[in-house]
Amino acid sequence: MQQQKLQSVDITKVQVVGWLVLYCIHVAYYWPVSGVAESFVTPFIAVGFYLLIIYGNVLWLIPTWYARGRVGQYAAVLFLFFVAVVAVRMWVNYEVLFVRLNQTMYDYSPRQIAYVAFSTFLTVIISVVAYAAIRYFSLLKMEEAREAQRYRAELDLLKARVQPHFLFNTLNNIYYEAYRESPRAAALIDKLSGMMRYFVEESPREQVALSTEIAFLQNYIDLERIRMRHQLQLTFELPVITTQQIPPMLLMPLVENLFKHGIDKRKPENPVAISLQFVDEHLVFTVANPLPEEKHSAAAGGFGLKNLRQRLQMLYTDFTLRSEAEGNRFVSTLSIPLA
Repeated sequence: MQQQKLQSVDITKVQVVGWLVLYCIHVAYYWPVSGVAESFVTPFIAVGFYLLIIYGNVLWLIPTWYARGRVGQYAAVLFLFFVAVVAVRMWVNYEVLFVRLNQTMYDYSPRQIAYVAFSTFLTVIISVVAYAAIRYFSLLKMEEAREAQRYRAELDLLKARVQPHFLFNTLNNIYYEAYRESPRAAALIDKLSGMMRYFVEESPREQVALSTEIAFLQNYIDLERIRMRHQLQLTFELPVITTQQIPPMLLMPLVENLFKHGIDKRKPENPVAISLQFVDEHLVFTVANPLPEEKHSAAAGGFGLKNLRQRLQMLYTDFTLRSEAEGNRFVSTLSIPLA
């Protein structure tokens, strides 16, 4: 912010100095052929109208009409502005230079009208070129700012990657230490490490291998098993997985919803069925569990399924997501087209 203020001040100073230099050039031009008063007043009037035309067009007319797509209105207003400036300048020249300073050339003669009209027209052209140049350099500066921001983001990302690698290496060390005492605990650490690696390396991508997504789900299910008091009766039907790819984390909300709302951890029996099928170039993922005693448990779903539906609406025009009771079971089904 401070840098932008300094740049704004510098641009203002450049403009002030530029106009003063232009005024001094006019004074030096009139000085040999005019008196002292005429040498200072005539350039003052000329430069004053240059200021009015350029800043009036650049700061008012173009942003108000042309920049908003009102080209016809801009042309009409610019013409009226041009006529008004010519008329006012002719009047000022006559009253100040002709009447008061006896400059006979500044009358209402056709030659004087043509000179004022031509100089005004030329100044309008210069104002349009100035606006185009300002716009170009503004866009160039915005692009440079975006490039700098992108570079900083990439640098921050590289710095952030150091921490996950440190974490994965530490988990590997813990895994080898735990393997000596408890191979089962080591296996769980390995699954947790696989899930964390998925979050860091796979989930930011637009597409992931279906096999990677399935491995992530299996690790999640194995870790959920250790939280249950009784054995989970789970059947997981999978087709032959080849090279199919899907957006990451599409299947996870249904499985997560199953463990949050579809399983009663106090009951000794919780038969759960998960299946993945390819049907008519669609991937159909189904999760089924017994109807819970509390009606709201299965149907609630939380924010996970709501967010999943919003994401599906952004990704596909042809998808199915439903959760409903079928007999004594509650079934959630997701169907998405495969590329």
